[in-house]
Amino acid sequence: FQPAYDALSEALTAAKDEAGLEYYIVMEGYRSVAQQEELFNAEMEKLSSRYSGNALIEETKKNVNYPGNSDYHTGMSFRMDVYQRDNAALNNLKFQAESEQGAWLTENCWRFGIIFRFPTADFPKGWEDKSYKTGVSAQLNLYRYVGKAHSAAMRVLNLCLEEYIEYLMEHPHIAVFEDGVLRYEIYRQNVGDADPITLELTGKTANYDSSLDNMGGVITVFTY
Repeated sequence: FQPAYDALSEALTAAKDEAGLEYYIVMEGYRSVAQQEELFNAEMEKLSSRYSGNALIEETKKNVNYPGNSDYHTGMSFRMDVYQRDNAALNNLKFQAESEQGAWLTENCWRFGIIFRFPTADFPKGWEDKSYKTGVSAQLNLYRYVGKAHSAAMRVLNLCLEEYIEYLMEHPHIAVFEDGVLRYEIYRQNVGDADPITLELTGKTANYDSSLDNMGGVITVFTY
């Protein structure tokens, strides 16, 4: 997804310019449903000696998303690491726990419209466990593009993506300020299965972007 590619490029350029950090590598950025099915079935096979039926599926989902529900299908997510040819010391670092590159990206990615997708207990270091909401307990160096308005709001509110969608369902109109100046308005409309969808816009700015939230809503960001 081009905006995700552009946001990651912008973030990695900033890492080099601001902190002198290089050698990031995208380990994975897209999976088809067929690829996800392969991975899911392989994980299920591993766990089949301990679980069966629905319990087996639920345990498998803790490590591998159910086919059709993976972040990788969106084209907006990417799993990161570090790599430099013939540099074993760098290549063997744990991205979140040990590398400067991982620490910088996790701390700064929100500035570029990107979030760390699946926080678990102390992963990244010092972060709150959100696996009870995301349903993913595996330690994945996975980031997702959501747009600058949403990443800023999620940063301030300390919410993962699932919590953020729930928050917008309860608070459908929020504003994001930068240095006391209105930067974004975020507005959620409940549209259900409506087709076509009618958007409610504002005359205050012509700059807006809308997206479905897969929970029966359309979220529109107005940029000032």
